[in-house]
Amino acid sequence: MSKFDTAINELLQEPQLREAYDQQAAIIHVAQMIRHWRDEAGLTQSELAKRVKTKQAVISRLESSDNENMPNLETLIQIAHACGQRLLLGAEAASLLADESEIDEVGDHQERLIAL
Repeated sequence: MSKFDTAINELLQEPQLREAYDQQAAIIHVAQMIRHWRDEAGLTQSELAKRVKTKQAVISRLESSDNENMPNLETLIQIAHACGQRLLLGAEAASLLADESEIDEVGDHQERLIAL
């Protein structure tokens, strides 16, 4: 592991930094997912915007990794449906207070998916 990776891992041990990192990682993941859906549907940003009754600039912002806000659930559902997709939400039980080693030791989790 490089010195850079070691430094990043040490910083991510700080709860506030870890929370901010995880939040931005989720926003980037959703942005990539929206772009992938649109590309798979063969749509331009303008065409997708028309389907969900918004502006092209909104779609561009949602697809940007510089986006600072997670789109709301209703918007994600509309975009998914406009691209011929179903949005699946999932959750797994994990103690938010447990460290990763405790979570790994638990091992058994229940996963639930909801199709929207």
